Amino acid sequence: MRSGLALVTVLLLLATVLTLLPSASQIPSVEQDVVFRPGTFVIPMDEKQADRIRVFGFVHALGRSPNPIQVFRLMEPPDPALSTDLTTSPKVFTGGPFLVNSSGSSKLNEVKNRPEFTQITVGRLTAEQRFNNLFRLEGPTSILVVKGLWGRTDMTLDEMKIPYDITTREDLAANPGEIFDYSLIVVDCYGWSGSIPSQVAQNIRSHVDAGNEVIFTDIALKDLDSTFSGYVNLWGPQPTDRVTNATNTFVHNPPRKYGSSDHFSSEFQSQYHDPPPHTEGISVFTESAGYVVSSIPSTRVNDVRILADSESYGATGDQYAILAFYFEYGDGIVEGVAFHPQQQTKFVVGENGYYAVRQLYGNLFVHRPSTSLIRATPSSASVPQGTSTSFVITVRPFDASGTPVTLAATGLPPEASYTFAPSALVPLPGGSATSIFTVTVPPTTPNGTYTLNVTGTSSSTPPIAKWVLVMLTVGISTETATSTQKTSASTTFSILKHVVINEFEQSPPSGQPQFLELFNPTSFAVDISGWVIYTTHGDIGSYTVPSGTVLEPDDFWFLQFPGDFIDSQTDSLVLLNAQGQLVDQTPTKSDTAHGSATWQRSPDGSDSWVFATSTPNTMNVPEYSVPPFVIAVTVAAAFLAMRASRRRPTENRQTHMTCAD
Repeated sequence: MRSGLALVTVLLLLATVLTLLPSASQIPSVEQDVVFRPGTFVIPMDEKQADRIRVFGFVHALGRSPNPIQVFRLMEPPDPALSTDLTTSPKVFTGGPFLVNSSGSSKLNEVKNRPEFTQITVGRLTAEQRFNNLFRLEGPTSILVVKGLWGRTDMTLDEMKIPYDITTREDLAANPGEIFDYSLIVVDCYGWSGSIPSQVAQNIRSHVDAGNEVIFTDIALKDLDSTFSGYVNLWGPQPTDRVTNATNTFVHNPPRKYGSSDHFSSEFQSQYHDPPPHTEGISVFTESAGYVVSSIPSTRVNDVRILADSESYGATGDQYAILAFYFEYGDGIVEGVAFHPQQQTKFVVGENGYYAVRQLYGNLFVHRPSTSLIRATPSSASVPQGTSTSFVITVRPFDASGTPVTLAATGLPPEASYTFAPSALVPLPGGSATSIFTVTVPPTTPNGTYTLNVTGTSSSTPPIAKWVLVMLTVGISTETATSTQKTSASTTFSILKHVVINEFEQSPPSGQPQFLELFNPTSFAVDISGWVIYTTHGDIGSYTVPSGTVLEPDDFWFLQFPGDFIDSQTDSLVLLNAQGQLVDQTPTKSDTAHGSATWQRSPDGSDSWVFATSTPNTMNVPEYSVPPFVIAVTVAAAFLAMRASRRRPTENRQTHMTCAD
């Protein structure tokens, strides 16, 4: 039935001026003007990525239980410029890089250390950046592959190290309810060749409508047409193997609208990087007797998004064909492709074709459409230390009977508490129910971004669990103090309520080391074991605080660096806690004088910075216009009173550390 091999050369054409069609509401919209702090993890998807195949398995693993973390993707076009430790200066990242907040460091490092993912390239932002066109992944897919004779998506999943289950046509026909256990169904070629069992088709339609996804490959496109009739016009079997002309075959990112030069908005499914040396074309392997799409019905041209098409098909080699496409159905996604990923080997199609097809497949594997069964509004919020914030949790029925659903939350900041009002809901069929999710954080909670997992569990047998991830940013609470330390003047500053980088020496006198000083301005001891200090300019350096290090109230912690750890030309220092959350960051400063002055907070723990005579491991005393003896007496009295009120006089908790090479 099948014979021969053919190379189909596909040209990637991205128009410089695109007419963009609005995205339909079922595909989650991108977010705008989102701030990411230094230390945010960056997972490149272009030539900066050492393993552009297994990276999809890596991202999939980040979102899987236990302890799933929130992953974002930057949509292209346009390609974002990122400041990271992967490049010496801000560079353009193509292909849709992924971002993970530093709060996810524990899970990310655990996955990165698995043998199959050690080669994955992960960098970190070195400066705060605001991004547009940001896509929030709902979570990884759970995949069921209906094994095909020629289509073997299971081999591609093995290549990417993504878990899946596999079944046969016969077994699925005998147990069509299995469809509801997965978020992505792959019907591989040849499927049922258009004779898909009615109950299987009905279950796929219902499951996609509820917010899941299905892919049909090659001859199984006939099953797509039977299950979702009226979206495409099929054409096949194709008479011959064919090599198309690179000048009239295209891949589209953003996806294209049929019959015009218009494009839809850039979406997750179309993200793609075409690597050097051939930046304008790829090759795809196809066989005879396959099926393609000849056209889109006029009633569906605003629904079907075209990823790849050609004008070199048919017996004469000059007819139009659509090779890859997708459309929304209810809250889910239906995708069709006219080729098989496992056949795109580097030997047959070259490096570009090998990566191109796997990228289009991989996009679908790592992101499931929103199931809409449980949602949080807003999806992210900020809360100052010592206060609370609330989310509205909306729950739709998990099944047709309206089974009660109990809510719970994990991933909260240290010492934080939460309530649901109410904690149990009964969403009725065709409707929804809501609960107010309130999170309270104490003043001692480290500032940073936390990913919370809100889970709803039904009382059915067996229970059904659905969840939604929300992001909570704990901000720094400040208290205002007034100083009369200057003659005839009042200076207002803020004392920060967390451990701070209090002083640092960028350019010491000849023969002396650079140093850094931490200060704890709070009224409670802080365990800083495993905290990390980063530089952000020049050769990026880091230092991890030793285990067992506790910083008492109003105490200093002092660290010396051999060599040029801090860039004297320009640098900003970052302090992360053991969970990878940002605690403090200094302004960007410069010092090339090789003198005795340092950058320091004045007074200690405040938000006011001065360049003054160094005071390592002791209080920073600014220069005032009052007599020196008045300053000395005032400062000494305040210092002694403060120490006496907060700890025993005999204790000395100032710590001196030296950073070895």
